[in-house]
Amino acid sequence: MPPCALLTLVLTRCQDPLPESDISDVESLLVAAADAAEGLSGRTLRKLPFLAHATYIAGSGDPCSCAEFAVALRQAVADEHRARVCPRVV
Repeated sequence: MPPCALLTLVLTRCQDPLPESDISDVESLLVAAADAAEGLSGRTLRKLPFLAHATYIAGSGDPCSCAEFAVALRQAVADEHRARVCPRVV
């Protein structure tokens, strides 16, 4: 099954189904995050969902939408790329 088809299947079977237009929006956000993550190591890729949640979602205390999480994921990818270009000096 192609990744986009699998993603659509998962999003349509959520507890709170998304309208078709929202599915395509979330899908495009996730594809953008995946494209931006190219070149990151497998270990970093595994950490991204946790980093996105801890950095951009967890502090609010409210549940987030799929779109909000996809944006947070894209921001976490950007953070990782910035960290690779300019690593912190300890």
